[in-house]
Amino acid sequence: MRTREVFHEAPEDPVNENSQGSRPNEPKDEEKKASSTEKPPRTAPFDRIASLTMSRKIQKWTACLTLETCDVSHLMKEGFYWDKSSIEPESGFLIPYQKDLPADESQWGWKCARVYQCSSMREGIIQWKGQLRILAQELKTLAEFNLDILTADAIHVMMVRDSENRVVYCYSRLRPQDNCNAYYDHMPMEGYWPWPRKDEIL
Repeated sequence: MRTREVFHEAPEDPVNENSQGSRPNEPKDEEKKASSTEKPPRTAPFDRIASLTMSRKIQKWTACLTLETCDVSHLMKEGFYWDKSSIEPESGFLIPYQKDLPADESQWGWKCARVYQCSSMREGIIQWKGQLRILAQELKTLAEFNLDILTADAIHVMMVRDSENRVVYCYSRLRPQDNCNAYYDHMPMEGYWPWPRKDEIL
């Protein structure tokens, strides 16, 4: 299962219709192969979570979390949780120059990035693993970035694909009428699942 979260600041009038359907930070093949040789089997890739934080008049940053897991149904039933404790110690690095960014990131105007490796263990078994990328216009933004602002409430778009690249879950803050869970319909989910929440179920 592959997971990707994307968080970013944006104007109060958020993104246009063209941007909400785009995939600005699709992982490259070498990123999918990850750093560990003990990758979970690709039985249900959790492809993407994208979130939007609206607090400034200009867009200063975006953050993309790409993960893999072998059991998306477990995360749906038990909750998908992520926080600073998921960051692997001494795993981070900077990409200070725009020329070193992947083409899709630089084409969106980002000039630098900060990268973290992250994972979640349960009873000695890896539940999910992946990479968090913070993209910004200035290194100062990356140096001062607070991971605590990447909350579930900030999620703007989320999509899940299975091992055959079929969409099994989709969420859009701007198009709530399109929200759908092909596995569990309207079952409320917890943690970083933006929809459906318990307080939204009649």
